[in-house]
Amino acid sequence: MRRWIRIFAVFCIGFGLTGRPVQAASSLSHFDYTIQYKNKTYHKTAYVYLPDTDEKLPVLYLMHGSTGDAGSLAKQMQPLLDRWIKQGRIPPMAVVFPTYYPSRDFVQDDYSEDYPLNRFFARRELKKVIRKTESNFNVYSDREHRAFGGYSMGGVTTWEVIIHHADWFSEYLPMAGDCWSKNGTADVIQGVQKAGLQAEDLHIQAMVGENDGTKQDMIPQIDALRADDSGLFNEENLEYWENNDGSHSFASMRAELRHALPKIFTAKEEV
Repeated sequence: MRRWIRIFAVFCIGFGLTGRPVQAASSLSHFDYTIQYKNKTYHKTAYVYLPDTDEKLPVLYLMHGSTGDAGSLAKQMQPLLDRWIKQGRIPPMAVVFPTYYPSRDFVQDDYSEDYPLNRFFARRELKKVIRKTESNFNVYSDREHRAFGGYSMGGVTTWEVIIHHADWFSEYLPMAGDCWSKNGTADVIQGVQKAGLQAEDLHIQAMVGENDGTKQDMIPQIDALRADDSGLFNEENLEYWENNDGSHSFASMRAELRHALPKIFTAKEEV
């Protein structure tokens, strides 16, 4: 997995989309907050995509990969989200782009050093991001209208969210990233059990490119989760999908989101 994550890092900063521009029917906003990490205060920013509607919205929290940043990913995704919503491919939704880096000083070439930051974000920081989102924007505040996903090291973060806060979201989109927790699948199962959830209570779409080496780590974990005696995971609530000819790249991430987003926040009643 590690060699392929390094390749993806090239795409995380300054990747420009080509082709004809889509007329924006949306806005990018942001909010600021502070965290305490290792006895030091950091000022952080999360970016928020909002479609052109006055309706209350469900929320997808989408995490970047190694060396990436929230602002760049938000700008890359805005025209795609605009297009997919306009086409009726996906329902209108807010998308929050946070970062797991306390500051850009933490960015380094050895992405394996990011894992403590992924884990800290999932365990400690995510709650603050959710509260700031739900207090500042016209969005739902229940798990049925929340989803969390991420690519590469953002996919690693997604598994950490399932482990520590499975009951906060009903939909999960781990892309090109496996679970790095000490006990692997056992920690995922324990996290879901601790949250008091049943198989019907969550939906995971695990995705990766056909030529992405990270799938060699993802597949055994998915198979192990489905085969576990707990009965919490099966082929319906833990889907696995490969995009044809996909590598470890932004183009692959785009294809995976295009596949997955039409399946979330559908036919959910207001609560």
